[in-house]
Amino acid sequence: MNKLLALTALSLITLTGCASTNAPKTAADMGAVNTLCPMQPDCALPADSPTTTWNGKKVAFCCNGCVGEWSRIDDTERAERLAKAK
Repeated sequence: MNKLLALTALSLITLTGCASTNAPKTAADMGAVNTLCPMQPDCALPADSPTTTWNGKKVAFCCNGCVGEWSRIDDTERAERLAKAK
């Protein structure tokens, strides 16, 4: 009986611990306007996505390489890519 009680208590502590962990941040949690990388829309945005500000909007990317690519395109292409990345 004591073993069963101890296992039940341990299970509850473990489950409570799992439930209380913070979920990884998403791009939206970071204030980004996009949910996909505008440079590689098939890439998911990691919890620690690099970001930049463009036209007053926070834009998230899948990697620093994409931030560099973003900086080399013009505003028309940025607007098109960002519209597809939402």
